[in-house]
Amino acid sequence: MAGLRVKQLLESGVMPDGKAVGLFLLGVDGRRYELQVEAQCAPAVATAILREAGRIQTSRPADSEQDGQILTATGLQGAVLSTGGIGLVLTLEGGSELVFSLPRGVVAQVADMLRELDPADRPRN
Repeated sequence: MAGLRVKQLLESGVMPDGKAVGLFLLGVDGRRYELQVEAQCAPAVATAILREAGRIQTSRPADSEQDGQILTATGLQGAVLSTGGIGLVLTLEGGSELVFSLPRGVVAQVADMLRELDPADRPRN
């Protein structure tokens, strides 16, 4: 069975019935497609895609360039989750949010890593 192979996400949104997420996609064949994912299934689909894409990324040489669509963050805030854990809420263009639950010991590591990556925080010579 041949499946749809997607080259680019064109747009996404909540379907008019409020029960599904619509993904508008560009296939490698140059045609446009619409995929509707029921809301209760969306987290599992998103997680599976991220997990498998991560496997592809980690199998690439460290010096290879990013060749995919890049998500642009417009905000980041800390949160105490309903579980009592510590989280980061990353706001993306368009207003969607990704919530990451962090183990307690990793918060300082994340802060240090972000500080090292941000040119505004680097000491000037």
